[in-house]
Amino acid sequence: MALLMHLRRALGNEVLSSSTSRGFHAALPCFAKAKKGGKGGAEEVEQEVATGKCDLKVATGINILKSGNDPALGPNEAYPDWLWKLGEPSPNLAELQQKGWDNLADLSEKKRLVKLMARQEIKVKNALKAKK
Repeated sequence: MALLMHLRRALGNEVLSSSTSRGFHAALPCFAKAKKGGKGGAEEVEQEVATGKCDLKVATGINILKSGNDPALGPNEAYPDWLWKLGEPSPNLAELQQKGWDNLADLSEKKRLVKLMARQEIKVKNALKAKK
């Protein structure tokens, strides 16, 4: 049930907004924007968000077929473990350099360190070119 909230946190609001894609959170009452000029609509939405009365049993807006239904969200245990790690921030360059090359846990951290070091070097070179 928390899949929808976790995906929203992991991917960010700009990815899941209704203006850029078929964002599934826009159709839910707890994430819907209040209509301007309406009577009491904004207060109801704010109350649902504040009290946590949002019903997250269906991923609204995920269905792309005209005749299909929106998929139901299952329990958290039904989803793979890697899905819950998507929202965790990756270590930045300073953290990886502080650990040191030999102390990095696995190959993915070493690849990330090399990538971030190359990115930093490019930024420095571009800054030097811009000053000349």
